[in-house]
Amino acid sequence: CVHQSGVPTSGAAIAIPAAHQRDGDAHARPDRLRARGVRAHRQGAGGHLSTAPEIRRVETSKDLARFIDLPYRLHRRDLNWVPPFRAEVKKLLDRKHNPFFQHAEADYFIAERNGEVVGRIAAIHNQLHNDYHKDKVGFFGFWECINDFEVAAALFDTASAWVKTRALDTLRGPMSFSVNDECGLLIDGFDTPNSIMMPHNPPYYLTLMETAGFTKAKDLIAMEGGSLE
Repeated sequence: CVHQSGVPTSGAAIAIPAAHQRDGDAHARPDRLRARGVRAHRQGAGGHLSTAPEIRRVETSKDLARFIDLPYRLHRRDLNWVPPFRAEVKKLLDRKHNPFFQHAEADYFIAERNGEVVGRIAAIHNQLHNDYHKDKVGFFGFWECINDFEVAAALFDTASAWVKTRALDTLRGPMSFSVNDECGLLIDGFDTPNSIMMPHNPPYYLTLMETAGFTKAKDLIAMEGGSLE
């Protein structure tokens, strides 16, 4: 799914569910994960640390390398995650060579705890999208995070503040960078590997996003077919 914030970019990051909706979603499945209702996923990066995360903008080649590296550590125990080539990811993020930046801008941010990267996000302004659709949408993409709402909220708040400074009133994602790239959040089919340009993430990502106040903007459906012969 592609999600967007259920509150203005200047609003609170945490949504309070109704009393009869334990998970804050009237259509939630009975086994929907809850931010504090299950034991933390055993992650490949970070862990249970109490210090608040520090959010830093990617400024150097070393920062960029750490930004790129996070999902390789975070998902290395997930046998269904098919990692992209690092060189291709680096090329995609290159503002000088990716034609996306002829009509857009973006900044990359990493979340650190005790010197270790535990989350990342890109804040994106796709001017061509807004000119065509006549709206004021900012996007976030390349979002990866340990199972810790404090880290996720800090990343979303950073992206929200970034798009607000550009007079945008909506935060939508994940879009990495646009529909021409990898977009959406996996919410079902976690037992199957991802295909090219398709997202693959652990189930707790949805819990973190919904706890932060995001609601579904659109369904994206992937279908696997047999031979055409």
